[in-house]
Amino acid sequence: MQPRIQSAPPGMLEPGNDSREAEMPNWQAKPESPWKTKAELAAYYHCDIRTITNWMKRRILPFVKIRRLVRFNVVDCDRATLKYTRNKLVD
Repeated sequence: MQPRIQSAPPGMLEPGNDSREAEMPNWQAKPESPWKTKAELAAYYHCDIRTITNWMKRRILPFVKIRRLVRFNVVDCDRATLKYTRNKLVD
C-alpha cells in the first residue's frame, strides 16, 4: 500500500504567500549573532563605513581581526561609544 500524499491547500504554494514563515516553529529560527561586519555595524549606527574605519584607527571601537577578517561585538561597541556621547542640554 502506498502512502497517501496530501495536497497543499489552495493558495498555499502561490508566489508571494509567506504563510510558511509564520508557521515556522521558534526552535528553527536562527539566533542573531552578536558579531557584525564593518558594513553591518555602519548600518547599525547609521553612518558610513569610512566612519567605522576612522573609529577603528582612533581605537574608539573594539574589534577582533584574524588575518583579513574583521568583526565587531555590538555590545562592546555600544559600551565603548557611551564614552563619546554628549549630555543633553537642559532648557
